[in-house]
Amino acid sequence: MRIAHLIHTFPPAVHGGGELFVYELSRRLAGKGHQVIVTTRGFETLPEKERTEDFYIERYKNPAPETWKYHPIAKMNVPWYGKYSVLSLDVIYSVRYLSSLVREKKLDLVHASFIVPSGFSGAIVKSFTGTPLVITIHGNADFYEVPKILYPMLRYSANNADMLVAVGYELKRNLLKELGDYDIRVIPNGVDVEKYRPDRTIRDETRRKQGITRKAPILLSISRLVERKNIDLVLRAVPYIIQRLPDFKFLIVGEGPEYRRLRSITQELQIESAVIFTGFVPEEEKTRIYLSSDAFIQLSSREGLSISLLESKAAGLPAIVSDSKGTREPVKENESGKIVSDPKNPIGVAEKVIELLTDRRNRKRLGENARREAEENYSLEAMTSRYIEVYKEVLASTS
Repeated sequence: MRIAHLIHTFPPAVHGGGELFVYELSRRLAGKGHQVIVTTRGFETLPEKERTEDFYIERYKNPAPETWKYHPIAKMNVPWYGKYSVLSLDVIYSVRYLSSLVREKKLDLVHASFIVPSGFSGAIVKSFTGTPLVITIHGNADFYEVPKILYPMLRYSANNADMLVAVGYELKRNLLKELGDYDIRVIPNGVDVEKYRPDRTIRDETRRKQGITRKAPILLSISRLVERKNIDLVLRAVPYIIQRLPDFKFLIVGEGPEYRRLRSITQELQIESAVIFTGFVPEEEKTRIYLSSDAFIQLSSREGLSISLLESKAAGLPAIVSDSKGTREPVKENESGKIVSDPKNPIGVAEKVIELLTDRRNRKRLGENARREAEENYSLEAMTSRYIEVYKEVLASTS
């Protein structure tokens, strides 16, 4: 099959869960003999056309200011009109570029990640070219955070897609509740479970590099630093945690507009010695950080299906998560982690963390269960096979 995968941002410009999904799926599709062209927003420092070892990347022009185009990971907040200007221009320029690409390369199918803006662009391209369209809905940026005034765009995209895929079951239920009765397939995100196989040597080496002792308990967060991730709520629990665990460390991996505020809270609470901000780290280093940690935490107000949470499961880390839509979906209480009913209560959060980090036997049991769940339910191989079946089904129904 010849497939274009449309996504508005992609590495190396922007790294995130959706971008990682497209990267890993494209690699594995190419490995199975399919031709994949990732079509994405252009940036001044990146070439229009590029070939990786496995697939092609083609970037359409977006004339918005560069600082606005980096808004998902910017260390300062981009104004709302800047974000919407970028996304509006994405639609205009991606439709023009992708329509031409579909005809030139005789593509069989367009797969769009995020129902807006990419799915909306894909629906318009389909109206021009007749090319079958699959849309993956990731949940946050393309649904939960979309103002209801823009729901007609979501419905237009959904009405014109040949297949809608949600990354989680809670996300599917919320989509049906808000948008109406659509046929939505669920394909959970996948992770490379072999890459995250627990390794004691890597654990010890990484801790030495970070200046952390072998026995110090490490709590890990990996995400974009945005408000809905609620990392500030974890920080407010840290003073209570270090009263019980003086050598405790909280690693915050990622970048984004909340960075300065989170730094300020850390200083205000006088917990600088317990909190480490790593900023963005490459994939190899990120893997090592997972394997050097003891537990993962995610108190997000909502998630589609967090890839970083799935990666933590593959690394054998028990997770502490908020009892909110999508965030709780991959975690079973007292089987693969702990669920926090009130993440705004710092003492309650601290108690969950302390309970997990001080009970080595239970932490090991939960971590082994988490790893097994990742192997059984969230492998990249299973995810890729299910998408291939979707593509074949769509092409058969539209031929």
